[in-house]
Amino acid sequence: MESHNQRQDIFNLTIDEEAKAHLLETSRWTKFIAIIGFVFMGLLILLGLFMGLGLSAFSEFYGSNGLGSTFGVGMMAVYFVIAVLYFFPIFYLYKYSVLIKPAIMGSNQQQFNLALSYQRRMFKFIGILFLIILGLYALMFVVGIIGAAVGSM
Repeated sequence: MESHNQRQDIFNLTIDEEAKAHLLETSRWTKFIAIIGFVFMGLLILLGLFMGLGLSAFSEFYGSNGLGSTFGVGMMAVYFVIAVLYFFPIFYLYKYSVLIKPAIMGSNQQQFNLALSYQRRMFKFIGILFLIILGLYALMFVVGIIGAAVGSM
């Protein structure tokens, strides 16, 4: 019976002044991090453009049979894919930071829930991306071991 009462108390949480202060400070930091993230994402896109155009121009100038041009386009595509993957968690973080402050100040439960849903989306996206990257590392490790075993025969 006691565990049922404890469970019910957990679902009747209230946000006291200390929790509000922590969430408001968090909203300032998350907004700062999101804005810096957008700036770096823009720089990443510019770097991709310059890499692609620079390597293409280098290839044409020195006549390396289109290899530099192909490599430049490939590098540009990689930078753009990274920027697109980077966009979603930064956007979710920004939405959280914009929504949480007025939700707390105005005691708006719907806006508070929406802000937390953006925070959840950010962490879910990063978690899934992290699992994909770990899987790719594991695959590269296995392929490397197989390649070393085949190469030593």
